[in-house]
Amino acid sequence: MIPEQQLVQQIVDLIHSDQVERNPVLEEFAEQYAELCFDVVGRLQRCVEYLDRGMRSEAVHEATSAPSLLGLVEVIQFDEVRKWGNIVTDLDLAPFPSVPMDIVERLRRECLTEESLAPLLKEYRRCVYQGDQDQCIRLLRELRERDPDNPSWAENLRPLEQDQLPRLLRKAEKALGAGDLRVLRGLLDEMVHPQRLVPIPGEIVTPVKDALMADRRLEAGAQGASLAAGMSQALDEGNMPSLKELLQRWEALCSDDAFRPTTTMTRVAEDARLAHAQAVDKQQAEEALATAISEMRELLAQRRVTSAVLRRH
Repeated sequence: MIPEQQLVQQIVDLIHSDQVERNPVLEEFAEQYAELCFDVVGRLQRCVEYLDRGMRSEAVHEATSAPSLLGLVEVIQFDEVRKWGNIVTDLDLAPFPSVPMDIVERLRRECLTEESLAPLLKEYRRCVYQGDQDQCIRLLRELRERDPDNPSWAENLRPLEQDQLPRLLRKAEKALGAGDLRVLRGLLDEMVHPQRLVPIPGEIVTPVKDALMADRRLEAGAQGASLAAGMSQALDEGNMPSLKELLQRWEALCSDDAFRPTTTMTRVAEDARLAHAQAVDKQQAEEALATAISEMRELLAQRRVTSAVLRRH
């Protein structure tokens, strides 16, 4: 049991003894408890100042340094604290401040957040020590995404992105010159990253996008030709299940802005849609006829069905 718990236990024992009167021992208890409460409230105020300045790690360090601040709050907020407050007032003993529970709850939430971010923070500190700027940028973006209200991540991220910018531009120029699409894809992901703070000049981003779009158009065109050939074959064979599946893939491909179908591809797709729609209509008509025949058979099986009912059906 820590000294603070011993003090509170002595106060609780005294309250339960029903022999509460002012004496040197009680005065000493009151002074020690008041000093403890003032110390706890002072540490809580320091924590909230850190939090207001975006310095959560410092606030959590203050809260978790021995003796644990949140632990002390639990100690001084004992069940009989209201009764103890009345005794202190009635006997004119050393007053103690109330604990700002709104700060306590805020600090608890921030401690939980810091705990959830601990693995990322550990990796980030390691990368800082090693001078790995690219990894620091990656980790700071993840921290910023998971902890958007903390301004320190953006403050640390911005200068790193500024330093990285010339290297990105040189890589982009080199990859564009070599037609290295793999590198260009990675660079574009970096350039348009949702957590990026330092914008990339449009005269660099646009050529990268154009180069990748040209490659996507070639690939989409090849896919479109393959799908058109498949639909044409399915039409010739009357293979409606295959035609349906190919049409679904065609519609998905058409939603890609990189796809530019030829006139022939479009005509095949229209023929396929018409044939599929006719097949669906025919199937629905056959199902409706089968249902009507089944209903008529049920009516004929009834002994007292009237001729009017039969004519209506």
